[in-house]
Amino acid sequence: MWSRRLLQVNSKSSESNLNYPVLIDERLHSLLFSVESADAAPTKQQYEVFENMEKQSQALLARYRELMSKDLPALNEMVNKQNIPALYVPAGK
Repeated sequence: MWSRRLLQVNSKSSESNLNYPVLIDERLHSLLFSVESADAAPTKQQYEVFENMEKQSQALLARYRELMSKDLPALNEMVNKQNIPALYVPAGK
């Protein structure tokens, strides 16, 4: 599933990264920490890492947007026909 490449949902403790791969979300947090903790501007390598992760996340974010704009409304229409309340997600999320 596409979301499993963005966020590690199996992590339940700080030791979980020994059993499960570190994914984009955690790598971005680590990069942010390394940039914020320095007394200097981000390095060329930090910019390159960010650009690489941004490229990796674009396909995942495109799939998410498609899911939110097509699949969720289709699901809502299907359950609406059976008088089940619709699912809503606030705009911009």
